[in-house]
Amino acid sequence: MENQKQNTGEEVVFLLKQQRNLYHQLKSLAQKQSKIFWTSASPEDLVRILSGRRKLIEKLRQVNDKLRPIKANWQNISLKIAPGQLEIARQLAGSVALLVAQLRDITDGKDQAEDILSDTAQLAYEFSAEDETL
Repeated sequence: MENQKQNTGEEVVFLLKQQRNLYHQLKSLAQKQSKIFWTSASPEDLVRILSGRRKLIEKLRQVNDKLRPIKANWQNISLKIAPGQLEIARQLAGSVALLVAQLRDITDGKDQAEDILSDTAQLAYEFSAEDETL
């Protein structure tokens, strides 16, 4: 039983770390993209950034697809996670929620990232809000 808790916790923490890292990268590219409009960067630079963002968004979709069933069954799954890993998962979810908010501030809300931001914001909120229900 304890080994199952460890494995479940490791999976959740791994996925949330992936998600957080991808959002850090996406935020960095969004900042670069917004700066391009104020500099004399080449069109190739913009294409490179947009291509990178597209790849990151696809990876985020894959991670979110893996997190979706965990979120859907979070009450049961959270009982199967060791307390230390549960706390790490909640901290990671909070970090993701903050990154999503920062990214929304950078983007104009009309680009291709908006749907993935909304999806992730909901996932992060539900993970971090579990403190009140446990």
